Amino acid sequence: MYSDQNQWRPVMKLCIANESKFLGPGSRQLLSLIEATGSVRLACEEMNLSYSKAWKILNNMEKQAGFPILVRKHGGKTGGETYLTEQGKALMEQFERYEQECNQAVSQIFMKHFGTVEEAEEEQHGGRSGLNPGF
Repeated sequence: MYSDQNQWRPVMKLCIANESKFLGPGSRQLLSLIEATGSVRLACEEMNLSYSKAWKILNNMEKQAGFPILVRKHGGKTGGETYLTEQGKALMEQFERYEQECNQAVSQIFMKHFGTVEEAEEEQHGGRSGLNPGF
């Protein structure tokens, strides 16, 4: 067995694109925090993300998705409010389900190929050792 192989795990970053990428783990987190806080500013603070960068991400997301993601209410004395449209909520929920399903599939594929070296040797060479741990 390779040293530390039992600590290996797959790492995958999923994104959705149109003309450019517009939805991935970071933008999904931004949407989730906006929904939870009702504020782009508070979401940015939580993510340590600049306010102007967040708006670039959000405006690009709406342009690439082709529909409004956010409802913006400008503030007065009590401040503004920003929340997800129904389509924005649906998109975020669909992406979360897609991400979960992809992660499950990737984990299964990873275990198939890297479960243990002994299993891989057995599968590839009918029980003969042919793996070279010095690669």
